[in-house]
Amino acid sequence: MASDNVLTTDAYAYLDIDFPLCAWAAYRGVLVTPPKEPGFVSVWTAGLLGRQDTAKINMENALERHRLQHCPNQVSRLHGFFCFSDRETAIKGLKWGGHFVEDNLVELSLSHATTADNKMDANWITYAPSIDYRSEQEIQWIANYWSGAPYPTADPIWETIVEGRICILGTEYRKRAYEIIRDQFPESLCFLEISRISAHIGSDLGSICAFAQCIDGRYDLSYQMNMRDADNIVFLNRFKEYIDSANPVNHADMQPFFERD
Repeated sequence: MASDNVLTTDAYAYLDIDFPLCAWAAYRGVLVTPPKEPGFVSVWTAGLLGRQDTAKINMENALERHRLQHCPNQVSRLHGFFCFSDRETAIKGLKWGGHFVEDNLVELSLSHATTADNKMDANWITYAPSIDYRSEQEIQWIANYWSGAPYPTADPIWETIVEGRICILGTEYRKRAYEIIRDQFPESLCFLEISRISAHIGSDLGSICAFAQCIDGRYDLSYQMNMRDADNIVFLNRFKEYIDSANPVNHADMQPFFERD
């Protein structure tokens, strides 16, 4: 993965740094959207399922049904990553509260992601009606959202949904992410550094995604770590070259684990 000094700021997003999974991804420096395979969903969707917010889950299912039927080329809200194309628009999101605070606003490069040209007004979601989303009442406002129409009675908050690899620029946010992992999961620090290096050299090894499946009529949610490059000789050689060179490596975190084999 290219270094920060050759990447430009293409987008902004709020990352929930207090969620360890988000902190892990942030320290890696590269956010990876889930594979397009049955069961895999975004971290945001996993949080929605974990909260068991039936009303919002039904609404998102309705949004996804419409997308699949009428605009399948749009990136799915259930799999993609939400961001804003400029800081001014991102600041408008502060009104949502929660983890939408300035300290959690990060700059992103989309050079390894899909082109961010699918802007939708988030107000359609904010002011979505509380209705039975199995009915025909869902159609009009959902169509307006996916078409990119502005919400009629509020200042637009344009969001875009991308997929692929999204690079986090700068180091301050990643330092905070490291501190969270260090304090809560100190035994994972060796592999955290391996994961960071992997991201830097273009591998998804160490990235984590959510997987949902229906078992006996109930949804089971789990998190899976990508280890596909663990026996990839090309990757292993690149990793060794990185370690053996003058590149920055947190040996203090890695060496104690290597000594314990």
